[in-house]
Amino acid sequence: MTVAFDAFQGNACARDYIIKCLAVVDLTKNLAQQFDFAPPFDWNLLTAKSRRQNNFLTNKVHGLAWYDGDIPHACLTKVLKEKTDGVNMIYAKGDENTKFLQNLLGRPVYNLETLLTHMPKDKVSEISTKTGVITQRCAANHDHFDWTVSATSRANGCCFTRALRMAVVVREYNRMISTNQKLTINPQPASTSAARMPAGSEVYEEDDDEDDGDKNRVLDLLR
Repeated sequence: MTVAFDAFQGNACARDYIIKCLAVVDLTKNLAQQFDFAPPFDWNLLTAKSRRQNNFLTNKVHGLAWYDGDIPHACLTKVLKEKTDGVNMIYAKGDENTKFLQNLLGRPVYNLETLLTHMPKDKVSEISTKTGVITQRCAANHDHFDWTVSATSRANGCCFTRALRMAVVVREYNRMISTNQKLTINPQPASTSAARMPAGSEVYEEDDDEDDGDKNRVLDLLR
């Protein structure tokens, strides 16, 4: 399963995520779902610093408004657990996101970025092409972007789109290891910095930074 979300910032710290939109893709059931949450409290209860940051997020990052959404925010953990309890592995993108979800769920969540590290360059290039053509978006209103934001950034601002693209990475990785068991890795949860390879497994390392172009394009599409 892949999980992506769009969020605002609370008052506690920069990583005090207030999830606005949540997208989950169950690869086993081939099912994609998205949930829009109402704010947990009034805008005026945010600090001035948090209001400035959230205005930036609305204008430049995801285009969502604070008062969007209809599911009570108190239901977030319940909804997330209901949608993830029946799956073996949960993937998110980035260490901070995986740690946040892992704390909410009380179970391991794995950083999808580590999968790309263990893929050969031609496979990453293939994934870059496949993820780039996925543009399906959710029904949430992402129309609050500043006029200076590019069409590409607007498309990447939807967590539903990103979750679908993340599912491509996981599917391709699973397909790759199913045909070559030598490539199997044991991903580590968010508390560790990287996935670990078992003894005798292959790691694809590129000496030239230019060879990371496709991988970086994939990560940009997943944001």
